[in-house]
Amino acid sequence: MIEEVSDEKVSVSFTKSSACGDCHAQAICASFVTPERKIVIETTGEKFRLGEEVEVLLKRSMGLKATLIAYLFPFILMLTALIASTSLPINELTTGLSVIVLISLYFICLYIFRDRLKKQFHFILRKNL
Repeated sequence: MIEEVSDEKVSVSFTKSSACGDCHAQAICASFVTPERKIVIETTGEKFRLGEEVEVLLKRSMGLKATLIAYLFPFILMLTALIASTSLPINELTTGLSVIVLISLYFICLYIFRDRLKKQFHFILRKNL
């Protein structure tokens, strides 16, 4: 649903839909904590009204790219660091801490470059008929 409209941008709030509806663990699940999301999308000249129901779309390739950045790359980085550090003569505590630090640095870099990443992901609004 559209919450705010300006000349070039539209603020859309939506409820995250997933298979969580019938799950008994949804109360303690981290992915169910904030089902209400809000994003700002640049418009391409199409006019929208407050309260209007719209669909928020993302190209399949962009969804795959987001999955790679958020899940696969950190997993590969963590696994590589774990394997590399176990071959060194250091104890397990240092190995674990080094992997945690490396993954933290990865996500800090993602945070630093968030504006550049936002430019790569383009959402599309489609009016519900």
